[in-house]
Amino acid sequence: MADTTTMEETQPTRSQVTLDVPTQENEDVDTDLNMNTSRAAYVDEPGFGPQPVDPETGERLFRLPVDDKHRAMKLQWWRFDKPHMRAFFFAWATFFTAFFGWFAVAPLMPTIKNSTELGLTSKQARANSNVIAVAGTVLTRLVTGPLADRFGPRIPYMITMVVFSLPVYLIGTAFNYASFCTARFFIGFLGGSFVLTSFWTTQM
Repeated sequence: MADTTTMEETQPTRSQVTLDVPTQENEDVDTDLNMNTSRAAYVDEPGFGPQPVDPETGERLFRLPVDDKHRAMKLQWWRFDKPHMRAFFFAWATFFTAFFGWFAVAPLMPTIKNSTELGLTSKQARANSNVIAVAGTVLTRLVTGPLADRFGPRIPYMITMVVFSLPVYLIGTAFNYASFCTARFFIGFLGGSFVLTSFWTTQM
């Protein structure tokens, strides 16, 4: 009777460097990371688990400790390393710029309301213009989410900032109540940056 043997699986210790073979679950690597991790070695880091390293040089692929999806597990705001901290700084800086444009009209309203041509002398007219500005951001948030899922955060962010910075500039040319409210409506689209910033930072 022929002998039968069994192969015992040996599990590598956490101090060993292991080689990751791509599976169906991790084939879709986020392009924001801009790193070739299709075949990457891993080395254990106390408190954070296995970290990807270059299999040839042994150098860490990321300056920050990451999880199994290569998302940063620690924030070091004084660094500007790519991809994690660089994405963090670009995200908050763009978010600040977008909200600066979105709320630029509000502090100027005490002066703007004195213009009889714009029809903002009544409290109700000013309140309506505020509602119109918020309506713009509600609509754009319904669109930017699916766009971020399809194209990532950077392309929709760039389009949002370039296109809807124009009404921020053009609101200075408003000549009646309708043109003023129209500009405020499209300025409100900058509020969609909240969705894109949340998406971007949670991916990194």
